[in-house]
Amino acid sequence: MPKKLLLAEDSLTIRKVFELALSRSDIAITAVDNGEDAVRLAGEIFPDLVVADL
Repeated sequence: MPKKLLLAEDSLTIRKVFELALSRSDIAITAVDNGEDAVRLAGEIFPDLVVADL
């Protein structure tokens, strides 16, 4: 079962860099562009790791 990463980043470029860098790993990335969506999804998908742009 792949690990789950929740990425909260408003920059599309940075989100794409994460997706590209981890594309060959066993990590399922869910990327959102705002904190509200990140908080909501964290309670739904229970990620193993959250990366948030402050």
